[in-house]
Amino acid sequence: MLSHDGRHVSDVVLLHGAREVPIYAQLATLGHRVAVLVEGYAIPIWIRSPAPESDHDARNRRSLAYLADMIVYWLWQFTPELKDCFDRAVAPCRDVFVISIATDEPLDDPSILDVEPLTSSFDLAKLDSGPPDLKITFHASVSALLDGPGNDGEKHIMSAILGGMREHANTSHQLLLSDERVTRMIAAYMEPPHKKKVIISLPDRNPELDPRGLPDRRTVDPCDENELLDELGLFLTEQQGLEVGEIPDERRTAVLNDVVGWYYGRLESLVRTLNPDGLLEWLVAHHEALLYENASSRLTLATRLACFETQASLCDKWAKEYSELAKAAVANRLVIEYVAACPPQGIRPISASVDDCLLAIASEIISVGFQSDIVHFELCDSKLSILRSGRLGRNFDEYEAASRAYTADYTEADITGAAERFAARWVRSISPESRAGLADLDEAAREEYGHTFTDLRDFWGVAGAVAAEVSPVTCRIPKEAFARQIAEKLRWDRATVHALIDDLSIGERSDFLSPPPPFRPADVYPWRFTRAYSYLRKPLLVVSGREGPEIVTGHRHLHQSWRYLARLCLDGRLKARSPRMQSLMSHVNCEKAEAFNDSNSSAVCNVGVG
Repeated sequence: MLSHDGRHVSDVVLLHGAREVPIYAQLATLGHRVAVLVEGYAIPIWIRSPAPESDHDARNRRSLAYLADMIVYWLWQFTPELKDCFDRAVAPCRDVFVISIATDEPLDDPSILDVEPLTSSFDLAKLDSGPPDLKITFHASVSALLDGPGNDGEKHIMSAILGGMREHANTSHQLLLSDERVTRMIAAYMEPPHKKKVIISLPDRNPELDPRGLPDRRTVDPCDENELLDELGLFLTEQQGLEVGEIPDERRTAVLNDVVGWYYGRLESLVRTLNPDGLLEWLVAHHEALLYENASSRLTLATRLACFETQASLCDKWAKEYSELAKAAVANRLVIEYVAACPPQGIRPISASVDDCLLAIASEIISVGFQSDIVHFELCDSKLSILRSGRLGRNFDEYEAASRAYTADYTEADITGAAERFAARWVRSISPESRAGLADLDEAAREEYGHTFTDLRDFWGVAGAVAAEVSPVTCRIPKEAFARQIAEKLRWDRATVHALIDDLSIGERSDFLSPPPPFRPADVYPWRFTRAYSYLRKPLLVVSGREGPEIVTGHRHLHQSWRYLARLCLDGRLKARSPRMQSLMSHVNCEKAEAFNDSNSSAVCNVGVG
């Protein structure tokens, strides 16, 4: 492919992994500068950024990449109508057409949403000695221009770019890109409003969508799982004496419990070798990355459907993404809980390969523990065997089929309602009905936790804000300083804040499987749903510091933790201890049952009428 300098040939790779989307990125500059192109016109159209010369440039590379992706996408969408105009009016005088994009100020400052968007969002200049042919300098207010659930900001930018292209046509051909034709093109190809490429979701709106400073996400690697399965087979055949063939039904629970114990021993042994310095920070940072990926994927379901996918193909992709992210997040939380409870004293530094192994072990503990419960409680017909390969064969076909069906229904519902939810994310209002229900929940929470639901929400919100101020990735702060800052922001007494911090903390203990009272061992089993002693319910990790206890946490997880508790309460799934909260949960579940019965009665009537 002819490079953007018009003089060299450059290797490129498909940006979206599909030949039907002829958008490419330059291989030589990946990770260094933005250089993407669209095919389909008489000549390549490139969008490039300058080579980064400072930390400021590197910081903005992600933002410029999003903006370049937006421009190149719409140029591809416009191809059916723009191609004839561009090929006749602009292409004959050049070998490539280059649009240079740059920024003169940071684009990820939370204050930029308060700027008036249209007057100073960008400057566009036509250059006559190209390439580049057009130069766009984006200002901070471009984020305000692009904010919101609609794509008016993208329309504004693309209208200006098409106008700039027209300036490169000779006078006799400029009418081919008249204002009327540009307006018609934008109306035809940039609908519906959620057909949108750039989404501005700054931390003050949803902390889980904060991309700052995160490492690459890490999911469970099948290669590490396969190695563990081979080692487990040796344990079962050589140490436990199991022979090839089916395992008797009455021995299934015992065998699965032995398997969980073997995996747990592997986790203990590996963690014991690790150097504690920076270990929890690493684990929390990678969990924060998973939260960001999940939130970002959910947010963009509507835009992906509008921009690229059919509903069927997106359902398949989202089911796979959702399963991978959920599996990794649950495994990561188990490792975090274990390290917080049993901090190691080894010398081995954490690394990507060690983390991969920890995730694989944790994932297998959760998987086999859950399967043990399925067998114990006779939830489905299942068989165990030792295969000829020596591995443990686990036949849970009935459960897995039901699980796949549930995931398919869940992801399809996610996608079906994606457009409606997408617009609602920019609305911050509480209905009168919600306020009325909140009063009941406040009183029940006061009896359950010693604090109203509103106070808990305020505490979680301020704790997240303090954590984000300390670090956009992993916060580590002296416990006393953490409590002081929260107390000052909320104007609460320090003792109340300390009590809540203690209620929401996981600290060191002698035995991971023996949580402090009133919790039971089952409250730390990672395969149990809605368990009370977990990183989801206790998002603050207490570790020993040089001058006393310190708190380790991430502001994205604090936001997720609060949403999780709120969802348990609002859905009636909280395992309450106090009579008032138990009564409220019973009332919520009765209302849900009545709504379900009403909807099914309606369906039956409709079927009868038909």
